[in-house]
Amino acid sequence: MKTCYPMSRLLMLGLATVSLLAFATSANAVLIAYDGFDYGSGTVDGKGGGPSDFGFASNWTTAAVSGNVTTGLSRLPLTVTGGAADMSGAATTTNFRVLSEAISPENATETWISLLAERTADTALTNFVGMSFYNSGTAGANTEFAIATSVLASTNPQQWRIVDLNNGGTTAWTNTGSAIVNNQVDLLVAQIVWSAEGTETVNMWVNPPSTGLGTPTTRSIAIAGFDRLRLASQNGAAFTFDELRIGDSFADVMPVVPPNPDLDGNGVGISDFTLIRNNFLTANSNAMGDVNFDGFVDHADYFLWREAFLSGGGSLSAISWSPVPEPSSVLLVGIAIAGGVAALRRRQRS
Repeated sequence: MKTCYPMSRLLMLGLATVSLLAFATSANAVLIAYDGFDYGSGTVDGKGGGPSDFGFASNWTTAAVSGNVTTGLSRLPLTVTGGAADMSGAATTTNFRVLSEAISPENATETWISLLAERTADTALTNFVGMSFYNSGTAGANTEFAIATSVLASTNPQQWRIVDLNNGGTTAWTNTGSAIVNNQVDLLVAQIVWSAEGTETVNMWVNPPSTGLGTPTTRSIAIAGFDRLRLASQNGAAFTFDELRIGDSFADVMPVVPPNPDLDGNGVGISDFTLIRNNFLTANSNAMGDVNFDGFVDHADYFLWREAFLSGGGSLSAISWSPVPEPSSVLLVGIAIAGGVAALRRRQRS
């Protein structure tokens, strides 16, 4: 039998949900290591100790040819700083950096990694480019796994993939299916679920939303642990990397830009609601209603705008609901919640 709840119950449930979401978003993230490549111009080799980087026992080194510091990458809603590592060149470029503490099943249950990456020009499909994770040394025998590009000419377009570098002397991988596009900044997120049995689960997402994760690409890899990183670009393929984060949770590696409900720059008002209403489920920029910078105008943007508007003394009685776009059930609940709040406030004033 279908259960019907009174409006007061719906109001309480809705407000509780919003409060829980706000709490989860505002929780302080704790990083294990961060490098935004916020350094002066020149090679990456020898750089370290930037204004905001931490969690490393050494500066960047190189085995032969170093990458160079360049203009930083960005991808909303991720917060970013400083420059980036341009790994393009006339020959293979490599840079290593050692962590302050090794990460392994002995001290971690799961480990999260995020990284921004951009291919800036066409490159050979067979070039290996990406970030590799090493254990107790920088020789090939010390490699564990990598977040990298596909390396087969038959894999066209080029894709991001999980690479197993500790596969009994043979490299193996799982492609994500996410094509690499020139001049598109991709957010790469990986999760290692550590196991006492010696075989870890590595999950990877390409450009996940900040509000949650979809289905990952998954591979089982035997990882003893890792204590250093390597950025490499075979034959100097045109790739840039930035915003390296390592943490214990998704929230740790995904600090986001605070929501901006003042969409038109004129203060939070009815005109901002109009933008959300008119572009609901059809637009993807802050100027058109994307309050939380998640790349979509939806019910979450309405909730955030309403919160800011009411806290600033606004009244929902001035809202015009017409024309109303085809609403989702969640938006209808949101509108009901808003109406309930307005009714309660009017009752309190009278």
